[in-house]
Amino acid sequence: MNLAKHNQRVKDELKKAGMTAYGFTKLSTGYLPTIIHENEHVKGVVYGRLYESFEPVMLVATDRRVIFIDCKPFYRNWDEITYEVVAGVKTTLAGPFASIVLHTHVKDYELRYVNIKCAKKFVEYIEKYIEKRDTASTLKPEEPAKKDFQPYKIDHDKPLSRPHENDGTTKLDNTAVLSTSDGRGNVHASVIHYILDKDENIYFLTKTETTKVKNLESNSKVQITIHPSESLQVLYIKGTAEPIADAKLKQQVFEHIIEPRKYIEGTKLPPIAKLDKGNYIAYKVTATDSNYMDYSEQSW
Repeated sequence: MNLAKHNQRVKDELKKAGMTAYGFTKLSTGYLPTIIHENEHVKGVVYGRLYESFEPVMLVATDRRVIFIDCKPFYRNWDEITYEVVAGVKTTLAGPFASIVLHTHVKDYELRYVNIKCAKKFVEYIEKYIEKRDTASTLKPEEPAKKDFQPYKIDHDKPLSRPHENDGTTKLDNTAVLSTSDGRGNVHASVIHYILDKDENIYFLTKTETTKVKNLESNSKVQITIHPSESLQVLYIKGTAEPIADAKLKQQVFEHIIEPRKYIEGTKLPPIAKLDKGNYIAYKVTATDSNYMDYSEQSW
């Protein structure tokens, strides 16, 4: 990628979105090209003061996502907001400026002292995207809703159990360590969120430019290690991972994994939503072997 051409393209798209000369003096503006992908395009931008803290921040709408940027000297922070979690956007005129509220299922982003021209373009693009999204997901009245993928609801109050125990299900936590290896045998491990279907297939979401995807392209064999916190039980699963081609199934996996979760740091989207490593890709892991260990038992 030619960085000079890339930076100029982002600058041109910001101008088209209504950014003024003052906007180009913002630290967030200078940082933005490092976040924007080569084939991603800016469609709207608003910059102003955050309502609760009065800090200078920026919201950028692209053809893929919305980016919240908070840049200060020696400090840079940004959040990726997928359009699937955007609930709506509202603008209010206040003298020569506007106020913008971006409503999402995670939190609301409220900016004040926003350039009116930028606010108008930003709101128009967000509303058009939401309308397009909602229209595409609406079924015809006579068409019954189809549910090809029915993941089990994860019960965090119950420990792991052996596969096929009791009712034939496996009680699993919703986080695990996925181990992959490249063609030279180098192992890479990463933490994933996952879901499980009725046939005990495991589904996870990642991005196309991650190490795990590069490894899976040459070696589809994986191992998943599940160890719930504060437990002496571990479940090791060996299997084969394959990318999901069916668009509807991919969307269902995305919707189940990209949702707000409670972490120690607060309610946030999972880490994969913030990872700047290409486009989303969903995988299905078919188990070939499993090993359950309960280290609370004396027999081990």
